[in-house]
Amino acid sequence: MLAHRVSTYRPTSLEFTCLVSLFSLLAILSACGPKPRAHLELDSVTGELIQAARKATGGSAEIRVFGSRAQDATARVGEAASAPPERLQVTLHDAGSLAAVEAGWQGVARAHGLELLKNSSNPRLVRFLCRFEGQPTHSIQVVFAGDATETTRKRGAGSSEPRLALIIDDLGYDIPSAERVLALPFPLTVAVLPHLANSSEVAARAGRRGFEVLLHLPMQSENAQSPAEAIELRTGLSAGETSRMLDAMLATVPGAVGVNNHQGSRATADSALMKHVIAALAARHLFLIDSRTAATSVAFETAHAAGLPAAYRTEFLDDVQEPSAILAQLERAERRAKETGWAVAIGHPYRVTINVLTDALPDLEVRGVRLVRASEIVQR
Repeated sequence: MLAHRVSTYRPTSLEFTCLVSLFSLLAILSACGPKPRAHLELDSVTGELIQAARKATGGSAEIRVFGSRAQDATARVGEAASAPPERLQVTLHDAGSLAAVEAGWQGVARAHGLELLKNSSNPRLVRFLCRFEGQPTHSIQVVFAGDATETTRKRGAGSSEPRLALIIDDLGYDIPSAERVLALPFPLTVAVLPHLANSSEVAARAGRRGFEVLLHLPMQSENAQSPAEAIELRTGLSAGETSRMLDAMLATVPGAVGVNNHQGSRATADSALMKHVIAALAARHLFLIDSRTAATSVAFETAHAAGLPAAYRTEFLDDVQEPSAILAQLERAERRAKETGWAVAIGHPYRVTINVLTDALPDLEVRGVRLVRASEIVQR
């Protein structure tokens, strides 16, 4: 029987030296080859877009930044691919300056390898989208103040500009729903429930991004089927108990400048309790928005009588969670603002509500209704 002989190849010293040299050369060539494109620094690009708009308009452009990544100044594309783009709203007082602004933004885009897309299908609103390697980085809305000024002028020189405050209730349960609200490029007011796992974080994020924060004050409901909060203001509380409970709630909602009631159809109808609440708010220099969850509420009247800055809700946006119903309520709030000078609408962080507001609010502003924070509505 023949045995198979297996020979082992051993390179000579010269061959070994050649192999080492070949691998070294390949490593050098690899290092000298094309490198992956560096991550895009979002905060730097945002600053350059703002400066370009200001330079093109001589500093007259009004710019609001509502960045979804605003809590992280070093955020980079590629590290959070699912994050929405930074949002800017630019108000131009001279429509003729748009071309110069666009040219400035094109220069910024070229410098950073961005693609700048323009949508001008709406004559009263121009949208721009910046993309980096196919991923959106900045969404920019340009509105023209002249349209609003003309609308106001036609209403009469003696009339004040109509104002609408939009409050988004029930934040604090989770971060994702809050982020949907905080990504909106509008001066909204958010109402945060106390004592929830995310109450403090949501309030802090909202404050950092320029949103006005309210304590969404839990109060006793008349409806037995409405779930009671673990801690809420109820009828029969003393002034001291009311004050201590308010302090504990405020400690979990940092930066709150006022309150509006969560539920409370029974509590807001109780004049004794409301006097305690108003006194506690006055001592802390906070204002009140009466959500008017029931027609029997005396919250606004009690505050007004005591001289506390206060206002009340005029419309609920999303009792019916359908786009057409929400839009109809928003239009109703617009009509009221134009008729009386102001309105307060309350909505919730539902996806359908956020989508309607995203599409409708720019047109609302150019029709002459100024979106304001709740503190700009309260009556003294």
